[in-house]
Amino acid sequence: MKALLLATLLAQAVLPSLAHYTFPNLLIGTPPLVTGDWQYVRKTNNALTGAPLTDPTSNLFRCYETNTAAQTGTYTVNAGSVIGFKSNVPIDHPGHMSIYMAKAVPSANSEAAGTGNVWFKVAQWSPYYSGANPIFPTQ
Repeated sequence: MKALLLATLLAQAVLPSLAHYTFPNLLIGTPPLVTGDWQYVRKTNNALTGAPLTDPTSNLFRCYETNTAAQTGTYTVNAGSVIGFKSNVPIDHPGHMSIYMAKAVPSANSEAAGTGNVWFKVAQWSPYYSGANPIFPTQ
């Protein structure tokens, strides 16, 4: 029993270091309305495990999800509305971070959404330097 407890505690201690971020919640307005997990965001394949996507040539690279478009709701926002996404854990990432979005072509609930030349960058965080030392805004 003690060995099982120790193994469980060790596994829980290691999991955060292996985790990658998911963004299950849509934030709408100011102050933001926080939607339910995966209500308006396609559920990713690593939603429960935090496992990384290891093949950047895979079609999964665009959303890291398979066959969830039909189960995901769509939320209509007006031009100029403030929206965002909430991470499942605090972001502490020493490195460059870029965020892209894609036009929902042919529609948001289509498995084809996110394919082709429809992506655009909405944000990025790059390190800046204090002398020779890099400072990471996401850390």
